[in-house]
Amino acid sequence: MYFEPFRSGTEEEYDDLKSLLEDITTFVDDMPVVNVVKQKKKEEQDKAKGLAMRKAAMETYTKNMYSATNSQGQEEDEELFSAGCSKKTKRGRTGSSQMLSYLSTKHENNIKVKERKLDLEERKLQLEEKRLALEEIKWNMMMTHHGNTQDDS
Repeated sequence: MYFEPFRSGTEEEYDDLKSLLEDITTFVDDMPVVNVVKQKKKEEQDKAKGLAMRKAAMETYTKNMYSATNSQGQEEDEELFSAGCSKKTKRGRTGSSQMLSYLSTKHENNIKVKERKLDLEERKLQLEEKRLALEEIKWNMMMTHHGNTQDDS
């Protein structure tokens, strides 16, 4: 009769736990790579969107510059073709100028916010410097007082 030694179930459980831990560590090790790839992809998308917005803004700007230089000729053209033009086209032009106005206002507001933040940081630094100066004065006074009490003894 062939006798197999008695085996405990702990070895199988240990192997399962070990494989799960290896899966977790592999997953955790791969996380930063995935995050970096996502971040690079987002940066590329943001850059592409920025370029598209700049291109559209420049096109609008050049159209406005062209229309300003040819305003007399344009008035005659508008009279001739006013029946064929839709209001939507005109709204698009005003929308573009409104968008540029909005963006410039938003940019100015962002600058103001950043200036306020810088002022606040500067004030914090000044207060910290004052606090440190007061601590130093307090320390010096304590040391002077401590020195006087030792001399008196």
